Amino acid sequence: MNYLIQLINEASVETILLSASIVMLTLNVLLLVFSKKSGKQNEVVQSLQRDLRALTSAALGMGGRVMEVERQQRINNKMQGKVQTIKPVTAPVQQVQPVQAVQPVTSSNQHYDHAIRMAQQGAKTEDIEQACGLSKSEAELISIMHRLDKAG
Repeated sequence: MNYLIQLINEASVETILLSASIVMLTLNVLLLVFSKKSGKQNEVVQSLQRDLRALTSAALGMGGRVMEVERQQRINNKMQGKVQTIKPVTAPVQQVQPVQAVQPVTSSNQHYDHAIRMAQQGAKTEDIEQACGLSKSEAELISIMHRLDKAG
């Protein structure tokens, strides 16, 4: 410390002012560097705050959706419980007649053969119905079967 006092006493005013200016300049440079770092840190903090707000908003939106799904699930469970408590209606059992075997297409079923050929040639259902003497449902069935065979 004595050395510093002796140095100050021997130094001229100009040297002291020059030294003080250098010290002040150095402090200003350090202050500027720290303030820039602080500014960048503030930008980072603000960016993180925006991200946090966005995530919070998204979480609230998802929470609302989850609550709506839970509400709908409760309604479905209540409805399912009501359905299970309904007693089935018992109707008298009717005797079902056995289905007769389908006759193979023979010459006696010529109208069906003709209807099939017409369907293969692209005839309309109404034309098949009229030309072969079939009912509307029979003609539609043959047309549908032909379309399925053609598609498959």
